[in-house]
Amino acid sequence: MKTYDWSLWVFRKTSSFPKRFRHSLTERLECDTLALERALIEANTRRGAERARHLDQADAVLESLRLNVRRSFDLQCMAASSYEFAAKALNEIGRLLGAWKQSTARRRP
Repeated sequence: MKTYDWSLWVFRKTSSFPKRFRHSLTERLECDTLALERALIEANTRRGAERARHLDQADAVLESLRLNVRRSFDLQCMAASSYEFAAKALNEIGRLLGAWKQSTARRRP
């Protein structure tokens, strides 16, 4: 599961962020990562409009993650190689999420 791999990477990476970002940026990245997983799990157990609602929630959280990963790089909490990895991973999750959203939309009456 891509989101599980992502969450492991995030928790490992944020443990080395500077202490001044522990209660802000680190916490936000970790909470959003768990929120993304939760929204996808909820979507997987639903059908129709309920599934679409959870997928939309996951999409919003994904955008927040992208923003905070960029912020982490700009604040020099992560190296360029880590930023590149994170951006690619989030883009892949985004492509999968987008395909799932399209599939769900086609099935809805």
